[in-house]
Amino acid sequence: MPSSTVGLITIGHSPRPDIRTAYDAILGPAIRIIEAGALDGLDAADVDRLRPDDDDTPLVTLFDAGEVRIGKRSATPLLQRAINRVVADGAAIVVVLCTGHFEGLHAAVPLIEPDRVLDGFMRAIQPTGKLGVIMPDDGQGAMMRQKWHGYELTLATASPYRPPTTWDEVIARFTTERVEGIVLDCMGFGPEAKRYFGSRTGVPVLCAQTATAHLVRDLVWTPVPEAI
Repeated sequence: MPSSTVGLITIGHSPRPDIRTAYDAILGPAIRIIEAGALDGLDAADVDRLRPDDDDTPLVTLFDAGEVRIGKRSATPLLQRAINRVVADGAAIVVVLCTGHFEGLHAAVPLIEPDRVLDGFMRAIQPTGKLGVIMPDDGQGAMMRQKWHGYELTLATASPYRPPTTWDEVIARFTTERVEGIVLDCMGFGPEAKRYFGSRTGVPVLCAQTATAHLVRDLVWTPVPEAI
């Protein structure tokens, strides 16, 4: 029987089997997972109206199995609605499946934003130096430069929803720039992407999807008392 319930909140449409697979593998069968999405219940016309304005930060996600761009301002209240839904359904911990920072999100239970997880993990293993950061949209450049201040930064754009061979140009650039670490700064990149970039660059790769899942595992883990 599940010992705890974790709510996964996507900025797109739920469920997200591509992300759920990693969480199931890391958390194990004792943890119940429930999912909700900011775009649940919307149709294509509704989603089209969420496109980012020129002064908004674009977010990249999936809707009806296709890649879409929505604005962060428009997505925020929809994310809050989804958070409320999983908490009402019994979630003891909620994870927002996006590496952007959203002002004002709240929950009556621990609310984990991968944006903060990535920052803490990366600065723990590599406080300074040359860092390669992969974002899913060119429009996120200003946000990434602010987030990763203090590093000698190389930004690159790549979609997690396209074949891995499309990432080879980014890998070549990171190799040329001699980056010392890589951040996959989008929840769409999973364990396979982490392996792909790591095996081809030979440097540590921080994956938001797996790093956040491991943090959740630590929060829900209950030590087994030693036999007396």
